[in-house]
Amino acid sequence: MVKQLQLFEDVPAPITGEAQEEMPDLEMRMDALSMKLYEIAFKILVWGPSLRSQSAVARKRREIYQRLKQEKHKVWFSEEFSRRRGITLYMQEKTQAEQSDLIILLVEENSPGSIGEMHDFCRNAKLITKIYLLVPKSMQQSYNADSVIWTIDKGYGGVYWYEHIDIAQCHVLTAVMERVEARRSLVLMNML
Repeated sequence: MVKQLQLFEDVPAPITGEAQEEMPDLEMRMDALSMKLYEIAFKILVWGPSLRSQSAVARKRREIYQRLKQEKHKVWFSEEFSRRRGITLYMQEKTQAEQSDLIILLVEENSPGSIGEMHDFCRNAKLITKIYLLVPKSMQQSYNADSVIWTIDKGYGGVYWYEHIDIAQCHVLTAVMERVEARRSLVLMNML
């Protein structure tokens, strides 16, 4: 009678001699892949509430910026660049967005700047695939949710709806880091 294959939730120790012989080589290859993964660095633009704001969302925006820097990405706030005479803020931010690999847009319900960036840039076909939009759940029953947010959410899967508690408990930061990690993995898969 054929023995039934049993699946384990944890990884079993190698049983066969062949598997035991291959383990060190496989471990070495996996270590090399991990090193390649973390060599991938993106240019990331972090938009959100004003840097002068002391709200929890604005503080989380700064925390996201710092964490991405620790991961060796090239990260910037749009406010870091000086304004040029005759160049509108929209034109300046659009240029920054075009030069970035990823855009993290942390929207705060009472932040007109981040809501404006959401409306200006989340409908731009060249930029929408770069944007990860983090939006308060309190905006789910709004014009915003039924227009531009719906498009990026349903068309590209680039929306994370957060509660205020998600800011404090670092769920928003975790979601951003997972998004960046997934993009790193995608790049690595296409390099191999």
